[in-house]
Amino acid sequence: VAYSIIRMMLEQRLYHLTDKELSSFLNLNCLLYPYTQPMEVFEIEAQCLEEDILSGTKDVLAELKRLCDYGFTRSEIERAKNDYLYQLKNEDDYEIKVNSKRLIRKYAEHFINESEVIDPRIFREVTVNSIKSLTRLQINDYVNELFNHDQYVVSLFVPDRSNSPVCTEQDIENILSQVKQQALPPWQDEIDGRNLDLEFSEKGKIVGEQVFNELGVVEWTLSNGMKVCLKPTSLQKNEIVVHGIAKGGVSGFKGEEQVAGKIAEYIGNKA
Repeated sequence: VAYSIIRMMLEQRLYHLTDKELSSFLNLNCLLYPYTQPMEVFEIEAQCLEEDILSGTKDVLAELKRLCDYGFTRSEIERAKNDYLYQLKNEDDYEIKVNSKRLIRKYAEHFINESEVIDPRIFREVTVNSIKSLTRLQINDYVNELFNHDQYVVSLFVPDRSNSPVCTEQDIENILSQVKQQALPPWQDEIDGRNLDLEFSEKGKIVGEQVFNELGVVEWTLSNGMKVCLKPTSLQKNEIVVHGIAKGGVSGFKGEEQVAGKIAEYIGNKA
């Protein structure tokens, strides 16, 4: 549970690095390998423009130092706990109600590999109790174990230019030394205490309605041109699922061009 909570919170902090103006990063994500022997391994993968490799490396290392110096805030931890419990409830309800492929795969693995199949209700009960008993001190103590400054391994994959290298081993050593001596302020949780009430100068309205009885769907056309498709269901009590699509990207392609566009997008993300 602690692994998942820490990863959720760290992903949010990394997102702020990619979201700020003039960011050095094309992409940032983190992975935790808790069962790697002889120690747990936490990996942060960053994709930068060539000219931002050194500054991007320094930004990531500085964020890890800030995390070790101050830990996660109380509001971050409570929000991550609630998010995890919400996801857990959805997965639990889904597995109980639906004969899903995931359950079939679990039973197949049990038959072939003699792996355990835990009743989702029991798993949820144990996990919920673990989350409720998990304290900020426990999480931040574990953070310091995971991100010990003396255990960093920095791997860079850069263009091969022997005559004019993008960076050198000495550059990385200098960055590590600078970050270690850097005095950083505590993390400011921008969501904590923020007023989420939104005010609009002009309210919109529904200007058109179309009913599709065979699908059980009502389509509203709003005054700003947006179309809203509403489908009531009884699949999940007290749940509202919102999914938005806007014009642009592969949605502008037609027919076979959409397949090529999605493949190009996938290749671009992996490049």
